[in-house]
Amino acid sequence: MEEQKKDTLVRQYFGELRLDTPEQIAAGNALYERMWLYYNLFQPVMHLSEKTVEGDKVRRKWDDAQTPYQRVLATGVLSQEQQARLQTLYEHINPRQLREEIYAGLAALWDAVAAQGATAA
Repeated sequence: MEEQKKDTLVRQYFGELRLDTPEQIAAGNALYERMWLYYNLFQPVMHLSEKTVEGDKVRRKWDDAQTPYQRVLATGVLSQEQQARLQTLYEHINPRQLREEIYAGLAALWDAVAAQGATAA
């Protein structure tokens, strides 16, 4: 996953959630792995391909939306083994189910942190 997306992704879903216990950290890491799969395999993004300044206006042109998975395949830098491994992963994951698992895990994590805060107060 692109470095700049990591911070955005984590902040978007975890916010300022503080994970204090080893169990919470393990759950957060497991969720992050699921998010990595979802966003790299199934979430298309557009990249800025050109930016020009015309007077006081900035014109931007974007490329076609593609997933990071599609972009890396298009580069041709992966070995056949790496391509096959990614293709197998892509074919065996149900994106809707994966997304539901991510949201269920986040809700459980938020509830666990809230419950811990309630007992600590």
